[in-house]
Amino acid sequence: MIISLQRVLGIAMLSIAWTPSNHAQIAFQTPGAVQAFWQERLEGSGDYDQAHTQLDALSFMRNTEFFNTREVGATRFGMMVRGVHMMNAKLQSRLELGGVLIQHYGGEQFVAPHMALVHYLPTGPSPWQLRLGSLTRPDHGLKLPLYNPDLLYTRPVEYGLQLRGPWMDLWWSWDQAIDYGSPHKEAFTAGWVMDPSLVKGRIELGWDAQVLYHHIGGQIDNSPDDPEGNLLEYYTGPFARYKIGENQEVYAEAGLLQAYDAFTQWNLLQWSTGRWAALQYQMVTAHDITW
Repeated sequence: MIISLQRVLGIAMLSIAWTPSNHAQIAFQTPGAVQAFWQERLEGSGDYDQAHTQLDALSFMRNTEFFNTREVGATRFGMMVRGVHMMNAKLQSRLELGGVLIQHYGGEQFVAPHMALVHYLPTGPSPWQLRLGSLTRPDHGLKLPLYNPDLLYTRPVEYGLQLRGPWMDLWWSWDQAIDYGSPHKEAFTAGWVMDPSLVKGRIELGWDAQVLYHHIGGQIDNSPDDPEGNLLEYYTGPFARYKIGENQEVYAEAGLLQAYDAFTQWNLLQWSTGRWAALQYQMVTAHDITW
């Protein structure tokens, strides 16, 4: 058995995987551990010759009560657990079946199935995936002004269609379905995030481009009085990463945000405009133990 222990400053993430070769991995990762929990372990490239089971767990604590003026005050303390059984479905694809459990200590419990058919593009081992069913990383790398990070803890599971690659995420998530007489409106969210690196090396330079579209409608039954409309937002701007050492980096970004909200703005030319800038430092210390 091989056990690899990795520790990173920030939130703690426990990740365990079982394969036919009896391999286990335990890791404590990242200031953005919650994003890694939803994304990285589901993005292995290539086909699997044998079925294997993957179990991930993340303990979290988040407080926005006094430190965040952009969100309603809240304290999140609990654990996320996801178990997924992956099977080679032939034709350069795999099938994922499992479930997600989130327990907020002293609060509510969230349970949802995980099910996805994943096709690799092009044929053969490839980092590009076409996913049908459960999507990866519910925030999709969107900038904080475009995405409420609290949803990662309260409504993290999405279902729909997604094309993912090393520098692109294109998705369509069906948020709420309706039938005739439903007391609510149908809703879906679509987005396109690209962050290609134009210069690679110790200093990495690139460009972010993000578009987010949210629709609430009611084609079958328009009788409920709930609002209908569309929200369109986009961000664009450069980013720079500087690798201080093997496990340390500084990340800086700045860009322009614009949004059109049809719920309150009925003139298509009336856009709200803003600016976004961020500076982040990340350090990773890794230790490997083998026996």
